[in-house]
Amino acid sequence: MTQYAYQLEVKADGRVQLPLELRQSLNLTNGSRLIVQVQDTGHATLVTAAALAADLRGCLQDDGPSIVEELLDDRRQEVTDEARA
Repeated sequence: MTQYAYQLEVKADGRVQLPLELRQSLNLTNGSRLIVQVQDTGHATLVTAAALAADLRGCLQDDGPSIVEELLDDRRQEVTDEARA
């Protein structure tokens, strides 16, 4: 993973210009959305909205067994047990 550090200047109107190299590396185009995550320590992280959405999808993905399948398996076993009794 390649990491870069840039020193940016905040203009009087609050604007910050992102260097071309940074915009290209993040595939930013006109209208791209960025999220700034600010920590109590004074650190700020700039994340593309697309990258954040991908991270969130990864967090929400459940690789475990399906609860529906577990319930169906339990019910099938109950039916089998009842038929034998």
